Amino acid sequence: MSIDLEFLKSFQKESMSLVQELMKILESCETSFRYVKKLADYGQKVDRIMGGAKTLGLMTDEPEHILNKIGDYTALCKMLSYRAAEIEEDEKLYFLCVAVLLDATEALEQMFKLILVKPAVDFKQIVPQTLMERVKWIAAQIGQLGERNTKNKLGKMNQSEIDELVKKLGM
Repeated sequence: MSIDLEFLKSFQKESMSLVQELMKILESCETSFRYVKKLADYGQKVDRIMGGAKTLGLMTDEPEHILNKIGDYTALCKMLSYRAAEIEEDEKLYFLCVAVLLDATEALEQMFKLILVKPAVDFKQIVPQTLMERVKWIAAQIGQLGERNTKNKLGKMNQSEIDELVKKLGM
């Protein structure tokens, strides 16, 4: 099955707008620990991108299609942002999370620049292995937060689920 070019263009345009909003959230978050809860806003916005990518990804038969990669990648960003929004005392970890999310969001922006010209993509050419290693490390560091805080199930993803997403991304 083929994806309608107009759907893809519309998704790209809306997503690029959301990526700019994500960057603004992160830029404010990097100024002070008091903005820790804003990371949940990031999670909500990246979830919109994830939903669109996963829905459109169903219209393709190519597992390596960039839409499928974006869907999995944004799931990691969503999980990380929700978990980081629960940090209560560890400012250093918070700022590490924000830095990783900034890098991750810049990589996401690159994906959207390629979405119309290169539907099948080698994910490693867009997202450096070191960034994925940092995402996994950060997720492990704050992994206990999701388990201790039963109020927020949105960012709760166990390490094996994180590893599976990273594997699907070819990392």
